[in-house]
Order: sequence, then structure tokens, then C-alpha cells
Amino acid sequence: MSKMEELVHEISFTVEKLTSRITEEKEKIKQFNENRKRALEEYDRIKLNNEQLKMDIEQLQQTFFRESQQSRSLSTANDLVEKRLQTLTKAVDDIRAAGEKMRTERLRVLNEFREKINEYEQILQKNDILLQFVEKWRENAENNRDLIAFPGIIQNLAHSLSHFYKIDLTGTLENIAENAENAAETKDMEIKEKNTAVF
Repeated sequence: MSKMEELVHEISFTVEKLTSRITEEKEKIKQFNENRKRALEEYDRIKLNNEQLKMDIEQLQQTFFRESQQSRSLSTANDLVEKRLQTLTKAVDDIRAAGEKMRTERLRVLNEFREKINEYEQILQKNDILLQFVEKWRENAENNRDLIAFPGIIQNLAHSLSHFYKIDLTGTLENIAENAENAAETKDMEIKEKNTAVF
């Protein structure tokens, strides 16, 4: 196998890995969206049930409460009624505080969710850019066209996504680029030697 064939083989292997990784990430996002859809449907169902529960309680309230046999003025002065009112007031405050905590937690989770989605959108875009570059590189290698220099921006891009890949992508691409540069230098030297020999 020639050097060029080895380079094409290495680049093809890298492209396959990148393509596989993109497919996996897209499948994860698809699964995530499906789970999100199910969660929203479940949320709507729970909301509907809660609204029905609220209506049922409102109807029951009309029959559950009856005025004490005591007069209202005596009831207000009654210690037992006072204790009930204090306990109920405390319960109301606690429920309101819990509701505020729930709303705050929900907002935090929603913000994290949005940030995570945006983060993965950016990651996928970077991965697509990297894939396009490596595919173009492979196409040129198949046509016997060498990479003059490994672009720093591509190097940084591969490095920033390195924890997603099963292979040392940055090192692999750097090695391929270095081998291509060495092969190009060797070829240039051979041409110069031939030209010198002619003269």
C-alpha cells in the first residue's frame, strides 16, 4: 500500500468515525425531543386533571362548610377557633412559599434545558464543519492533492470536541497532515534531484 493509499485510508476511517458520531448525536437529540414531547403531553394531562380537581373542590366547598351553632362574635373569641385560624394561616403561608419555590425550581430547570439545547446545537454545527473539512480533505487526497498545512482553526475545533470521539481525532488528523507534508517534501526533493541530474 502506497503512502497516498494509506493517507486516504486513514482519512476515510476518520470520516466514518465522525459520521457515526454525528448520527449518534442526532439520534440522541431525536430521542430527547420525543421524550420532551411525551413530557409535554404528560404535563397537559396533569394540568387538565388538576383543573378538574380544582373544580371538584370548589363544588365540594359549598357543601363542606357550615356555620357554627355559636354566634359569629362568640366564634371569633373562641380559643379553639383562633388556633384553627392560626394553623390554617400557617398552612396557607407554607403552601404559598412551596409554590414560589416550585416556580423558581421550574424556571431554573427550563433555563438549564434551553442552555443545554443551545450548547448541543453549537456542538453539532462545529462537528458538521469539521466533517465537511475532513471529507473535502479525503476527496483531495483521492485526487492526489496534498494538504499544504493543517489549519489551526480546524486543529482547535477538533480539540474542543475531542471528548465526544472514540478516537484521538486531533492526534490522528495531525499525524495524517504531518505524513502528507513529509510525503510532499520527499516528492519535491526527488523532483529537484532529477532536475539537477538532468543538468
